[in-house]
Amino acid sequence: RAGSVAGGSDAASTASTATAPNSAREGGAELEDEEALRAMHVQLSKALEAEEGGVVVQAARLPTLPLPPVWVSKWVDYSKKYGLGYRLSNGNYGVFFNDATKVLVDQRAGSDCFEYMERVRGEEGRKRDVRKECSFAGAPKELGKKVTLTQHFQSYLEQGGGGSQRACGAEDGELAGEGGSSGAGVYVRKWMRTRHSVIFRLSDNSVQVAFLDETELVLWESRRWVTYKSKGRARATYDVKDAAQMPEVAKRLKYVKDILAQLVAPAQ
Repeated sequence: RAGSVAGGSDAASTASTATAPNSAREGGAELEDEEALRAMHVQLSKALEAEEGGVVVQAARLPTLPLPPVWVSKWVDYSKKYGLGYRLSNGNYGVFFNDATKVLVDQRAGSDCFEYMERVRGEEGRKRDVRKECSFAGAPKELGKKVTLTQHFQSYLEQGGGGSQRACGAEDGELAGEGGSSGAGVYVRKWMRTRHSVIFRLSDNSVQVAFLDETELVLWESRRWVTYKSKGRARATYDVKDAAQMPEVAKRLKYVKDILAQLVAPAQ
């Protein structure tokens, strides 16, 4: 399945009735980014509360802010058998396998190199990803199937397969992030699919929400910023308080706030 479906339902129209993610890919693992999610939820809640009765903000009058260091620009969902393959805006490729292991192919390191991430439980009881550098030619035998699948995913995405809000995002002027950062080493830590969106939680603690109507949000972890992309337009970054005064963006922020509320809610 492609990662985006043309003509999908508008998630914003159901912002007030967002349901919990129905296919989180890491079971009951503790969340390394739990505090980041809580902070995002608080920021969105405050901004949206202030939005009520506020003056509508015109995007053209706002200061120009940088784009995120990295985001998912393309993906293919084959989780019924293997997992999710994706391409990042910096040109790197990754796979999130159904057993919660991950592969990141860093194009700068050479085509024969990749990182393998495996979930381990630390002494304090929390789970985290442990990285291991490997080469395609010299990978351990037990990784043979995953190496082959990674190469197939990468080849498919390079040839134009998969879905995205901008299939060529890394080549069309949308690459530069804050301070020229390339997002090196960043990968998809978790992902989930809801009725109206696909949500990526990256290892830099940013959260990307790709709606099925081809709009998209990226919530920054390090700033009170949100990057928004509407259908047919380039991405743009705004302060959350300004974005909450823009009706088109505010509808989607409300949806994301409801999703975050359920992600950070204490386990029953």
